[in-house]
Amino acid sequence: MKKQIIIITALLCLAILLGGCETLGGNETVPSEQEDSAEIKTEITATTTTPTETATTPVAPAETTTPSPSPTTSPSPTDAPPEETTPAPKVETSYAFIVKWGERMDPETDFAFDYVDWFFGDEAITIYMQDNGISWEEAEASIEEAGYIRNVNPMLRWFTTTPESEYYMPDEFMSVTPVKVGYDDFRNIMIPAIEENNMALTFVKITSSGESILKIEWVFRP
Repeated sequence: MKKQIIIITALLCLAILLGGCETLGGNETVPSEQEDSAEIKTEITATTTTPTETATTPVAPAETTTPSPSPTTSPSPTDAPPEETTPAPKVETSYAFIVKWGERMDPETDFAFDYVDWFFGDEAITIYMQDNGISWEEAEASIEEAGYIRNVNPMLRWFTTTPESEYYMPDEFMSVTPVKVGYDDFRNIMIPAIEENNMALTFVKITSSGESILKIEWVFRP
C-alpha cells in the first residue's frame, strides 16, 4: 500500500515537471501579443521616421542693381566778366578866386581857380596872429568881421563849364544874396572882372565834380 502511494506521488511529481517544461518550451516558440505589438510599433516608427526628401524651391539670386550715374550738368559757358564801372567823380566845394579863363567852343569855358581858406572868429584871429607874428589884439583889429582869407597854396585848378552848370552873381545893387543868371550873363560879368583883377567880383564858392563845374556862386565879403 505504501509502495503504491509512493509511486503515485512520484508520477504526479513527474507529471508536474513535464507540464512545466512544456510551458517553458511554448514560451520560447510562440511570441506573445506584447512582442507582436512591439514589433508593429517598431515598423510603424521606422516607417514614419524615414526622412522624406523635402522639395526645396530654388531661390533666385537677388538682382544687383547697377547704380545709374547721376545726371551731370554740362558746364555753362563762362559768363563774361562784369564791366568795370568807373566811380562817379567826387563832388567838392571850396572858396576860390577866379584868376584866368580860356574860351572853348560854346557853351564851354575853362576857368582857373585859386583855392583859399576862409576863417572866422577866434580861429581866424589865432591863424592870422601866427602867420603875421603879431599880438592877439592886433590880429583881432585887422580881421574884424570880415574874417581871414588865407592863401598858402599857389596851385591853380582848371575846371570847365557845361550846359548843366549853374551861375549865381550879384544883382545891380551888389546885394548879399546872389541871383541866378545864365551862361552868357555870367561871362559878361566875370570875364571883365578877371581881366581887371576885381577881387570883389571874382571871389566865389565853386562846386565841382571831376573837371566839370557844377555851380559857381559869387560870395559877398563885408
